[in-house]
Amino acid sequence: REIVLHVKTVNMQNKLYGHDMRPVFKKGAGPWSRIGGRPQTAATATHFVITWRHTFDGDEPVRFAFTYPYSYSDLEGYIQGWEARAKRHSITFERSVLGKSLEGRDLDLLHITCPKKRDSGKRIALVCRSHLYHLP
Repeated sequence: REIVLHVKTVNMQNKLYGHDMRPVFKKGAGPWSRIGGRPQTAATATHFVITWRHTFDGDEPVRFAFTYPYSYSDLEGYIQGWEARAKRHSITFERSVLGKSLEGRDLDLLHITCPKKRDSGKRIALVCRSHLYHLP
């Protein structure tokens, strides 16, 4: 059975989808896969609409996402990779917990520096959010 999905959002993502970004889907416990074919997109001054077709071939639940999800375990692996590189190159890598997310996950503070320049007085603060509306 085939359905047509029309998703309306306030995130103006039409430029990304114009460069062959596509929604993804996941059947049951299987891997995430890109939809076959390009989605149709439309943008107005107030919203963005993306439309695509999907054919269901079984009774397994199907999940959709705008793009491949970036999980907490992906983030953990990425940070652990940086920590391993820092050790190999004698770079100071300190990780501490600033707080907890609503889901109870650690919100990490990373301090990465060359040992000789630890007290140079120069600092950079990098704050990462997944959406603009997450501002305090």
